[in-house]
Amino acid sequence: MYNPINLSIIIPFYNVQKYIAQCIQSVIAQKDEDIEVLLIDDCGQDNSSQIVEQFAQKDKRIRIIGYDQNIGAGGARNVGLKEALGKYIWFVDSDDKIQDGCLSKIICILQQLEVDVFLFDSLRIYENYGYNSLFYYMGDKSTLDCRVVDSPFGNDILVFDSKEQIDILLKQIAPEFGGATTLIFRKEFLIKNNLKFVQRILYEDIVVFLWLTLCTKIVYYKDEPYYHYRIRTNSIMTQKIIDNMYINNVHMSKCCLDFVKQHNSPIANYIALCRIFAMIFSRQAIFLRVEKVEIKCSIQQALDIINIAKLELVYTQDIVYNALIVAKFGHSQAKKFCSVFCNTNITNCQLQKAMLRKMKQDKLRDNIKGMMPKRVIKFLKQRRDKL
Repeated sequence: MYNPINLSIIIPFYNVQKYIAQCIQSVIAQKDEDIEVLLIDDCGQDNSSQIVEQFAQKDKRIRIIGYDQNIGAGGARNVGLKEALGKYIWFVDSDDKIQDGCLSKIICILQQLEVDVFLFDSLRIYENYGYNSLFYYMGDKSTLDCRVVDSPFGNDILVFDSKEQIDILLKQIAPEFGGATTLIFRKEFLIKNNLKFVQRILYEDIVVFLWLTLCTKIVYYKDEPYYHYRIRTNSIMTQKIIDNMYINNVHMSKCCLDFVKQHNSPIANYIALCRIFAMIFSRQAIFLRVEKVEIKCSIQQALDIINIAKLELVYTQDIVYNALIVAKFGHSQAKKFCSVFCNTNITNCQLQKAMLRKMKQDKLRDNIKGMMPKRVIKFLKQRRDKL
């Protein structure tokens, strides 16, 4: 007898032989028959394809979709969406995992509420440092003005069903948005609104997130860490990796700017600036090469958005402050650098040097040192001694 597929789990994979088995196992260990697992082969060079084949031979719920060229995670997700048979879509990254026993709960909620967009929380796994951390999008929920729906599984489900409520929700989660992996979509909703991922760049989720500000009428949120997000640091930061990172960030910034030029929505403007400033003030941008031309390009794109949207200074300060907090700066540091950035004509190079001086005074606190590879720490020490 044919069982209708309720949920399609789309997993692009590329050179992840160390993690892909854990990812797949976290899904297929759950015996729900009304799911399918689409594994999109993005033409890697390691043994990931062989590992995936072994799983597919043992579980009929798995389908492998090959492609004749590398198209990046965004392009692979688009391919998976086109091939998916499920009513709902969950995009999962191949080096992450999902919570044990979560699928039956999620499917029950999706069927009960007939949702377009379902948001949930994550467990962050810091594999280099040997600890995990629960991450919740919502802090104090008692102040939220939204409906509540009873859930048969633990905490209640929050319902945001007005434009004002959805804008507040999206604004709150924007600074640390975990990507499309903490969202489940109705496939019909994605197709109807022509929501697609950007190909061949990291942060490919950003355009989809921006589109949500325009086309989402209702969002359901449950504070359960159904997604387990692995945060890993490259042990070797080669110059090629660094350069690709900067080039990718410029592409991401341009996507944000293009969206704002086309739509100029207040909440979309806020989200776009949050993402650009989070990148500008990231540890990589500050530690590695302060003169990097791509960073200056991204700053100019952020300023273009500010000009297009005619944002007030206090609004911009709020965005920059949030970006600095996400980048793990202390509150006092964030306020200081936010003020410097927003109130003077200081160049980005000068601003980053000021940050480095501050870190020199703090003698490279342990929490800062622990975030970066030894090679980068050595580079930072050499750089700060020249200031």
